Amino acid sequence: MYFDALGQFLIYRGWRKVLVVHGPTDEDKSRTQILERSLKKFGADISELREFTLSHHPDDRDKNKPEFLTGGASYDVVAVIDSSRDFGRYIQYSTRRARPVVGDVGLTPVGWHRTLERYGAPQLNERYQLFDKENPLPATDAMSDEEFAAWSAIKLITNSLGTVDSIAETLNPRNILAHPDAQVDLYKGTRGSIRKWNNQLRQPILLATGDAVVAVAPMPKFLHPKHYVDTLGLDEPESRCKLK
Repeated sequence: MYFDALGQFLIYRGWRKVLVVHGPTDEDKSRTQILERSLKKFGADISELREFTLSHHPDDRDKNKPEFLTGGASYDVVAVIDSSRDFGRYIQYSTRRARPVVGDVGLTPVGWHRTLERYGAPQLNERYQLFDKENPLPATDAMSDEEFAAWSAIKLITNSLGTVDSIAETLNPRNILAHPDAQVDLYKGTRGSIRKWNNQLRQPILLATGDAVVAVAPMPKFLHPKHYVDTLGLDEPESRCKLK
């Protein structure tokens, strides 16, 4: 869902030619493949795939210096896959061409962000910061994606207890999640619900920098016959997961 949101945003902005810079780890390579699928899914073109190295050897300068790593190609935007952020943090403002940077640095797809100012999000952030009233968090602190996922899951289950008929069902989270009326307000403009084919939470994704939410995906003009948020992530015909 993260990379689908990013792919939609790039197409929406007309940045179709993407230079992908990724790390050498297995995790980086696996995530790069996911990004490739998302970019192709929405019609973006990958100019080149380039792998960086953390080596400082002079012979590796084409791979360890951003200005060399991003040279010799035509692109509208640089997408960085660097799970550890060891190298990617130096790419912004160092690319050979003056181009925006997205992915793990720059404009990043996230589940939650402290600067979202609509849909009641400021109130949710305030509750998070004041959860421990004796030791309130500073305004710059907000839920991580993992914390937001945990909060969403707990709230969805507790909100759905009244939608089932029997006490037995209320004690079985799987039955609650399978209920067609199970929904949760995510403070992102639409209610979250469960995709029946893989139990994934259907939700918008934020595109954000460190200081601002730039867009909320799905982006305009990306249509779906059943639910517009299902343009993000694996749709039912695409998914190998077929839960019953």
